[in-house]
Amino acid sequence: MPIKLKQTVFVAMSGGVDSSVTAALLKESGFNVRGVYLQQWSETPDCPCKEDIEYIEQASKQLGIPYEVWDKRKEYKRYVIDYFLKEYKQGRTPNPDVMCNTTFKFGTFLKEALEKGADFIATGHYARISRENPIIWDINSSLSLVTAIDPFKDQTYFLGYLNKDQVKHSIMPIGWLPKKTVRELARYFGLKVAKRKDSQGICFLGDIDMQTFLSKYLQIKRGDIIDIKTNQEVGTHLGVWFYTIGQRRGLGIGGAGIPYYVVAKDTKRNILYVAKGRENKYLLKKRLILSKVTFVTDKALEYIQKRNLQVWVMIRYRSEAVKSKIINLEGDTLIVESVNKPFWAPAPGQFAVLYSTEAVNLRTMYNELFNRLPKEILQDFLSKKLQEKLTNIRNSPVLGAGVIESVN
Repeated sequence: MPIKLKQTVFVAMSGGVDSSVTAALLKESGFNVRGVYLQQWSETPDCPCKEDIEYIEQASKQLGIPYEVWDKRKEYKRYVIDYFLKEYKQGRTPNPDVMCNTTFKFGTFLKEALEKGADFIATGHYARISRENPIIWDINSSLSLVTAIDPFKDQTYFLGYLNKDQVKHSIMPIGWLPKKTVRELARYFGLKVAKRKDSQGICFLGDIDMQTFLSKYLQIKRGDIIDIKTNQEVGTHLGVWFYTIGQRRGLGIGGAGIPYYVVAKDTKRNILYVAKGRENKYLLKKRLILSKVTFVTDKALEYIQKRNLQVWVMIRYRSEAVKSKIINLEGDTLIVESVNKPFWAPAPGQFAVLYSTEAVNLRTMYNELFNRLPKEILQDFLSKKLQEKLTNIRNSPVLGAGVIESVN
């Protein structure tokens, strides 16, 4: 199948600086770019939908690209919110951002975009997709999903549950840039959004805190908080489903000196178990059993099937990756065991993302995406100082991910 000379990309535009610069870079690189705003379900009328669209209108006009608004509130509610509440009701710890990417942005949005003529979709995620084919935009090229060049913004944890068909149809250009450079590019392209603050937290909550949101859907059922070491009652809680393993704040236990942390939950008896100190033995676990494991590429599956293989495992966003070994892989169930440092506070329902311990030799897209831009704007991209800040998973490809089912 020949490569199209001018390929079409639908960009998921949120009204933020990252997705706007993504659209600008792809337009500058010669793509036929169309912006799409995905209207999502929100708990509160304060969700800045109108403001988002105003920023998208300005960016689209400045860049000379069309944009559309797709009402996807029902799909978002079904794939993200319903999953989120179901997991909490079962006493588990869900991650709505991972599920939003897997089922909504790279599920619903990708499927409809391809049906409407897109060759790719693009997002403002801080991650890199490296294609090995010399013709970089070959859809059938062997590829890797790799950590972002800016370790403080890397979002591969939220993308680790994608499969190869989702990744091969995706482009994430700003993963090759530091955040500072992205804002400078927004000013260079004349985008009003250059001064807009980044959104924080979970988008559908608005200004509502998590416990207030959950209390609208989950029953308040008071129960005992028990010190797991002494078996003494030290407080009361509102229902075990409102708390997660490793939680310290919001327990209402005063005068303890050393703070208490949630270490276990008994959902049947509605008992919350706690222990003192962040490094207590009840929070430190050696082995994880993962279910519903998926792999980013066929090569990732082959890599993980090697004997005595070691991988990096990350169990929450921005947590330290733990070097681990593969104990067993059977079907979609995987057992991993930490090599040296244990996992801190793993909880059923969390996603565990696996990274290769072998850094990939990247075929950079720098010339394809950035060769028309002023070099002074891109100086941080080439900065050795920035490179020195990178974490232990620098240039590490994502292998896959699974859901934590049990720990020991």
